[in-house]
Amino acid sequence: KRIKALEIAKAKMSLSVGDNVKINTRTEVFVGKILKINRTKAICSIKGKGDATFDVPLRIMEAV
Repeated sequence: KRIKALEIAKAKMSLSVGDNVKINTRTEVFVGKILKINRTKAICSIKGKGDATFDVPLRIMEAV
C-alpha cells in the first residue's frame, strides 16, 4: 500500500493538466492528454478514441 502511494505521489509531481502522456496498458500503449487530475486517477482524452474521456490510473501514465 505504501509503495503504491509513493508511485502515485511521484506521478502527481511530474504530471499536470494539459500534459501529453503515454498510457501503458497490458496490451497497448496510447497517447493522450490530461484534462483533470484526481487523487489516484486522471481524466484523459485519448487520441484516436473520439470525444470520449477515460479515467486512467496515474501509475500507468508517463509524460511524453
